[in-house]
Amino acid sequence: MAGQIMAGGSVGYQIVRGAAVAAMALGLSGCGTFSMFGGASEPQPVAATPEPSVEASAAPQTRTIMDIDVQAECPSVKVTTGGSAVTVPASAAGTQSVRYQISITDVARECVLEPGNKVMIKVGVRGVVTLGGAGSPGAFSAPLKIEVKDRSEAVIASETPRVGAKVGADGQPARFQYVTQAIRVPISPSKPLRGYDILVAFQNR
Repeated sequence: MAGQIMAGGSVGYQIVRGAAVAAMALGLSGCGTFSMFGGASEPQPVAATPEPSVEASAAPQTRTIMDIDVQAECPSVKVTTGGSAVTVPASAAGTQSVRYQISITDVARECVLEPGNKVMIKVGVRGVVTLGGAGSPGAFSAPLKIEVKDRSEAVIASETPRVGAKVGADGQPARFQYVTQAIRVPISPSKPLRGYDILVAFQNR
């Protein structure tokens, strides 16, 4: 089941005028949830917690049931350096004349503890399409990569949707948002939830 691309939501964005579009300096690390997850909440800092000890040996028939503060341990979303925006020039000659820019304006995640020592994660991305000096109204999109990795850098899940929006005749910036499908990751004393990384970046930039 694919994720969802939806319009709407109030987000911050940079209106760019003139011939050049500057990439947004975001430094995003999402620690809250969007209303797209079914409820709005303010971002909250992730509290530092001590490293858990490795689970002691147990009888084969015994299984440790994880009891964690899933909201505190839910990994924050990291926008990869250089991956927060895609800027498209009017020609290959240079970037002084820009057609449009697609930028990430906000990120968030939701974690839900499930039976069987698993956590369901959903990742949300909001963004905006802004016309440059050489741009004209139309529909614009770019490929986005969303990955969940474990401590060994192994990719647990990955989505590469195209995201974007249609800029109307008035030329005003157009917003978009995307929510991944449910991603389920295993947890254990030796593989805590906070040991996972959620990475977001535009591709082909």
